[in-house]
Amino acid sequence: MLYAGIVLGNSIINKAFEANGAFSMDKVVVSLKNQIDPLGENILSEDDIKKLTDFLKTSDISYTAQPGVKLQQPINENSVEESAGNMVLNGQTSYPVKLLGTNSEYADFSNVTLKYGSFFSKKSEEEGAATAVIDTELAWTIFKTDNAIGKTINIYGEPFSIIGILKKDTSILNTLNDDGKALIYIPAQKLMELDKSAGITSFQIRLTDNINLDQNSDYITDGLQQIGKIPDFYEITDYSTKKLAMEQKPLIIVFIPGCITIIILLLRIKKVIQRKIYYVIREGCKTDYFSKVVKDNKNSIVSGCMEVFIIAVCMLILWYLIRFNFYISPKSIPEELIDISYYAKLIKSGVQSNAANLGFIPSMIEQYMHTAGALLDAVFWISIITGLFLFYTGMHLARLNNIEPYKLSVFCALTLFASAVLLLFADNLLGLPYSLQLRSVIALWAFIYIAVNNERRIKNV
Repeated sequence: MLYAGIVLGNSIINKAFEANGAFSMDKVVVSLKNQIDPLGENILSEDDIKKLTDFLKTSDISYTAQPGVKLQQPINENSVEESAGNMVLNGQTSYPVKLLGTNSEYADFSNVTLKYGSFFSKKSEEEGAATAVIDTELAWTIFKTDNAIGKTINIYGEPFSIIGILKKDTSILNTLNDDGKALIYIPAQKLMELDKSAGITSFQIRLTDNINLDQNSDYITDGLQQIGKIPDFYEITDYSTKKLAMEQKPLIIVFIPGCITIIILLLRIKKVIQRKIYYVIREGCKTDYFSKVVKDNKNSIVSGCMEVFIIAVCMLILWYLIRFNFYISPKSIPEELIDISYYAKLIKSGVQSNAANLGFIPSMIEQYMHTAGALLDAVFWISIITGLFLFYTGMHLARLNNIEPYKLSVFCALTLFASAVLLLFADNLLGLPYSLQLRSVIALWAFIYIAVNNERRIKNV
């Protein structure tokens, strides 16, 4: 379980980073809160985005607009379906969709993987071209082919030319985050032109300097104040700090057994010093001089010193393998909950229910990252609690059944290898990239080997 936690944890992290596009986690995501602004009075406009871009002196900014958010009702993700969620084809059949307006930079901030065609360009966006990027399932549903480039669909009664087809994401993160609606991207400017109830609910800004952690959010706060907005109405998330928080969870899984191993080695050093050095000298000095005792027992003393030195070197190597810079943000971290059960439908329902109550209007990438965080938390706690419990339970049973330590070591080695193979298939099945850090495997094996052989020493004593 510990090994599974390391591999699956890193796989989830890599997939989450991949979902954030070319800029990965070097960005700040700002989303409008819906609990303190139920009427959507603080929704951003394109003019607000331009002013913010000028203040922050950056062109690397992407924003997302949703239809229906200016209606006199609380804002939520379902507003898309309520106001403009039906796409009409040839005036005959309508299809429920999730319609999002964005700009050409969106592809750099999110992993927009296209099977056919391309995302809309800056030029077509400025020209107000009626272009759309749709997902593979919608293309197949409407046109009975996944290559629908050049075909048209009607949105708000206006024909939009399909220029891109999204590649289907079969990973577990997308499966848990999927609400069952077909996805369509159109230029935000065109969306707000056709739907006066549409507005910008979130934006992403690339960071150029990640040295001063926890200060990027303050920088964005100043920018919002400069354009006449109240920062308290927005959820500001610095993804550079979120990255650190996510990356350290698999490292903690390695760190805990690593520290246990170092404590075992320290106790071993104490025993070696007592048995081969301290007791020998103490007993000898009862009847002889210190120098004579040391000379007569130099082999035992030198052997003890060498053993202490080797163990100390092993401890230093192990510490180098497990050490990392632990990060705790001084700012409050939103609580992430997940409904852990044996049924996939209940897990999916729990994750989506939690995402719907975030207290702000989550963008697509915010929903994706929230799902990744919840899944990573589940893997982290299950591997730590269950892994250590099962390992020490197995050690106790092995001691009761008088299983030889060398046989137990071989069994643990084979189990570790089998776990690596099974996790390779598991990652492939879940649509996650296989991720394994060699240092983590070495540290974990050191913990297992030393713990097993420590049992032999206890038994011999």
